[in-house]
Amino acid sequence: MLAERPGYESHRSVAKRFGAKLRTFVRARERSFGAIAEAVQSQLTAETRLVVVSHLHNPTGAAFDSADIEALEKLAERHGFWILCDETLRDADPEQPLGTLARRGSRWVTISSLTKSYGLGGLRIGWIAGGADALGRCADALNALSVLPASPSLALALALVPHLDDLRSRTRRILQTNHAAWARVPVPRGHEQEGAGRDRSRHRARAPRYDRVVPVRRRHARRRVLGHVRVQVRSRRRARRFLRRLARHPHRRRHRAEEVRGGARAARPRARGVHPRAHGGMSDDSALARIQADMTAAMKSRNADTLSTLRMLKTAIMEAKTKKAKDATLSADEEIDVLQRYVKKRRETLDEMKKLGRDDLAAREQQEIEVTLRYLPQMLGDSELRAIVTEVVAATGASAKDMGKVIGAVMARVKGRAEGGAVSRLVKEALSS
Repeated sequence: MLAERPGYESHRSVAKRFGAKLRTFVRARERSFGAIAEAVQSQLTAETRLVVVSHLHNPTGAAFDSADIEALEKLAERHGFWILCDETLRDADPEQPLGTLARRGSRWVTISSLTKSYGLGGLRIGWIAGGADALGRCADALNALSVLPASPSLALALALVPHLDDLRSRTRRILQTNHAAWARVPVPRGHEQEGAGRDRSRHRARAPRYDRVVPVRRRHARRRVLGHVRVQVRSRRRARRFLRRLARHPHRRRHRAEEVRGGARAARPRARGVHPRAHGGMSDDSALARIQADMTAAMKSRNADTLSTLRMLKTAIMEAKTKKAKDATLSADEEIDVLQRYVKKRRETLDEMKKLGRDDLAAREQQEIEVTLRYLPQMLGDSELRAIVTEVVAATGASAKDMGKVIGAVMARVKGRAEGGAVSRLVKEALSS
């Protein structure tokens, strides 16, 4: 799963609780929190099956533009992932037409609720929009979790349906008033709220009702400086008092001193030939080295489809490498395991696309499989594999109850030259005859 950052914390925490592998992509302030497809593509891996975004963006209030939507849609079609879009804040923006992005196609799934835009958080009512396949899977999950809203909440929500226009108008009036008041609050230089400049977040407009300071975690201690906190206050007087106290805090002086020392260290010239971090060696005949060389060739020939696949393969190998000790490299067998898992996933997706009648996407998956097979050993044919299975069964004197043992012995002999499914099928045939 790939989730936006900055973003709504629950998008990430819920996924972790269900055991999903989570990565993030950055919606950069320098890009006005747009260029989403480009940011997503830079973090995609072979295992990505879901990309989570919000529209309007939580916490900045930035809206999708049509170019963002179309580019993300094409990327999802190409790589076979779902787009989960949180539209909870969308209806609070008068510039957004009523509706949902789920109408654009089967790759989109959207969620929303009666909370932010309608002011009915106490009812705890939300909804999901998507295609029949997505909604069917959601219904299965809902049945498994046995989570249902309270009956009074459902009754009240249904009774309020005719009044949704009035509720939206009320919310927009409140936001307009709060925006005007917040725009008059003087913000000292260096203390701007993180977000879309003076425009502020649409849904953060009610923030002055609360007092809260939330530190933003950073990887390195010397980066935890004054600008990396989010402050929410009730009044201008409290804001000024807080900033005066913060300016006198000893931690501020200490971190600034650490920044100066760190900058001085970083500015020192390096000795010739000495690199700050040694990378693990990469032999010329490793799969990663060949993929890297072929990426260069694909870029020169402007073969976009092949280049995209090679990037995914490189990402998969590099991810597997990060699970090892620092500066360690993957062995040839480990690289083969990574590439075989990639092929297996592509074949599963290929079967799905064929069942759905999506020949265009099936052709794309087949092309990715063919590119990946270039870096795997020549696969054994059925006759050769059957001979090895027969030999192992004879050598071990195995019976039907030893099927797992035989499969393990065969896989050890044909490492990288046969798929587990084919080995399992032939072993089963041999032991049952």
